[in-house]
Order: sequence, then C-alpha cells, then structure tokens
Amino acid sequence: PPPPPPPPPPANDLNRRTILAGAAWTIPTIALTAIAPTAAASGTPVLAFNQASYSATACSTITGASVAVTVGGTATAGVSVTTTLSGGYTFSGGSATYTGVSDGSGKVALPAISVPASGVTASAAATAGTGTGTTTLSSHGSATVAHSRTPAGALTFTQVPANANPLGGIIFQAPDGDIYNGDTKVAVAAKLGASTIWVDGSAGVDSGYYTGYISSDGAAHAQAPGGALSFTKIPTDATPLGGIIYQAPNGDIYNGDTKIVTGAKLGASAIWVDGTPSTTRGYYVAYLTSDGVAHVQSPSTTLTFTQVPLDATPLGGVIYQASNGDIYNGDTKIVTGANPGASTIWVDGTASTDSGYYTGYITSDGVAHVDSPSTTLTFTQVPLDATPLGGVIYQAPDGDIYNGDTKIVTGAKLGASSIWSDGATSVNSGYYVGWSGC
Repeated sequence: PPPPPPPPPPANDLNRRTILAGAAWTIPTIALTAIAPTAAASGTPVLAFNQASYSATACSTITGASVAVTVGGTATAGVSVTTTLSGGYTFSGGSATYTGVSDGSGKVALPAISVPASGVTASAAATAGTGTGTTTLSSHGSATVAHSRTPAGALTFTQVPANANPLGGIIFQAPDGDIYNGDTKVAVAAKLGASTIWVDGSAGVDSGYYTGYISSDGAAHAQAPGGALSFTKIPTDATPLGGIIYQAPNGDIYNGDTKIVTGAKLGASAIWVDGTPSTTRGYYVAYLTSDGVAHVQSPSTTLTFTQVPLDATPLGGVIYQASNGDIYNGDTKIVTGANPGASTIWVDGTASTDSGYYTGYITSDGVAHVDSPSTTLTFTQVPLDATPLGGVIYQAPDGDIYNGDTKIVTGAKLGASSIWSDGATSVNSGYYVGWSGC
C-alpha cells in the first residue's frame, strides 16, 4: 500500500513562515526610513533672497538684503554662501563678492550694497555648492556729482548741480541749462544740447575751449575763456557742433555769422585740428549734401569724397562711418565692418587731415580698437561692447571708463564725454574725460 501522507505542519510553523515572508518586505522599508535623515542632510541647498528685486537711488545704498538657506524644506545653519554682484554694484568696502555662513535661522545677512551712478539693471547671484539663487538690482533717479579725469588725476566739482551733462573737459551743462566751466557758471539757462571743442594746444583746462550753445530765445552763442560771443545771422534753434560752428534747421552750416555750407543733411560734425585758439582757422566740418555725398569744409577749401558710401555718418574731420560699419579717412577705407557708433578725436596741433586722428571703434565681436595714421591698436582689457568716447577712451556698459587697457574711472553714469586739449600726438597726454558719478 502507498505510504501515509505526511502529517500537517504545526500551527506555530505556519505562523513563523508567515512572519518571515512579511519580514522579507518589511526590512527594506525599515532601511529606507533609517537613511532618510542622512539623504536630507546631504541634499542640495535651496537659496532664496528675501526680495525678488532691490532698487535704490543711484549713489545710495541698498540695505537689509539677505539670503535664506533651506535643505529639504528646513532652514539650515552653517552653510557657506557666496553672493556676487554685477553691473558695478558693490558691497560696502568695494568688493563685488561677499561670503557668509547661514545663522541659526538659516539666513545670511548681506552687507549694504552700493548703487553705482550708471543706473544699470544688474543682478545678485548666490551660490552654495550646487545650490543657486538670483535677484535683480536696479536704481531709480540719481544724484550724481560732476567729475573730470585727466592724466594727472581726478577732479571733482562741487558747485556743478547734480546730474549735469558732461560736454567734454571740465565743461558741464546742468539740467536747467546752465553751463559750468568746472565750478564756475559761464552761461545761464541755455537750451540743452550745448557742444564743446578745444582749440588750444595746451592742457590748461581754462584755456582754449569754445562751448557753443543756444539761449532760450533760440539765438546762437559761444562761451570762450575770453568771454561770450553772440551770433545774430545764425537762424534760431540751430544745433551747436562745437566751437562757433552751427547747423541750422534747414541744414545750412555757419562758422559764426558766416554761412559756409548750404543745404547739408542734418548731422554734420565739427572738429578742430589747429592748436591755436583762433576760431577762424583749423576747423574741419564733415557733412553730407542732399544727395548723400561726403564733404568737408575747412577754412581754406571744400573737399569731396567720392569713395565714401552714400549717407555715411560724419565722425569729424575727414573721418566717416558707412552704414555697414566701414570707416573711411577721406576716400581711403581704414576699417572694415565695425559696429556703429565709432568716435574720432584729433590730438595733433596741425591742420593736416592725415595726421593726429584717433578713431575708436568696436568690432563685431565687441572688442575695442583704435585706428590712427600710424597703427591700429587693440585693447583686450576693455569690456565687450564698450562705447568709444574718442581716442583711446571707452566707457563700458557698467559705466567704468578706460584709457586703453587701463581702467581710470569706476561706476560712472553712462554718457561720459572726452576731449583732447593737448596738441601732442601722445594718446596718454592731454585728455580730459568729463563724467557724472558718485
């Protein structure tokens, strides 16, 4: 006969197997729960500024900014956070970077932030390991002070009203139209848009300037070291081009009360290449006739340039920039494909149109260059997409001003203006950069 079936397992054996089967699923769950705090402690910090944006008046400070640090949703102490500012904003002490450790509440309190005069919108970025956080920095209004930077150092003018417009050298025009030579008011309530040139080959800031302006009644005037000049033959509301050169609303160009060009396109440009203070010699007025052809009017002759593309922009003297960016010295192309906005100054005290010019420009890659009669210079330390002010002077997007590769001003308000008052060809002598800043 077949063997008898095996006896059924004891009840306690079934219970043991059931418990073991259950334990096989329970153990991983227990293990995961046990490591959860460890995972949270090693998680990525989440950084958040206490405001989505910060704003203050130019030249003032932003206070009360902080960064909150959380890990896994919990405020976390002891985390090192580095915050970096852009756009010329700095922490008290002058650095654009600050590192602090989160306190018991998980917060890093930031030092006061100095707002630059440039008024640019910028950012603050916080980092801790792979954790990041950002916010926006901006300014509203301004209360800037007039300054001038020269090879010898910086000048500050406390009597010039806040937010004045630099006209070049130490000449400024206040918001109410008053014009100042340094701290001395030289014209009252002129229309905005005055223009200054230097006709003296010395570096003296009180000699050789001619500031052309329009009074409230539309009449043309010029302020010089020797006094004020008034011109009764110039049509009302003409545009000062510098010195005693004006362009009437109909395009006619005047040297004082003498009409020297008829019916030019608006947008002419005047420079002085003679190192004497005579207002009747040494000027070169670049302009376009109604057909778009480039010309220059000087005391002795009229020049016409047939190789300059139509409707180029006069930069002063015989320098023009075509709509495609090419730059011409008369009929000779000297630069190809520069960005619009090149700027020319003359540093030679002779009347020769082929000597002494310095044309600052930016190439399509944003790099700063200068073309002169003898060479082309490239400046690798000037920030990309700076604004040429003439010669080797540039203003970066954050307001910093450079003489070639050397930063000479930090955080100026955009709109600085440069003139050359030295009749030498040295690019490191004789410049005066007017600017507004803190």
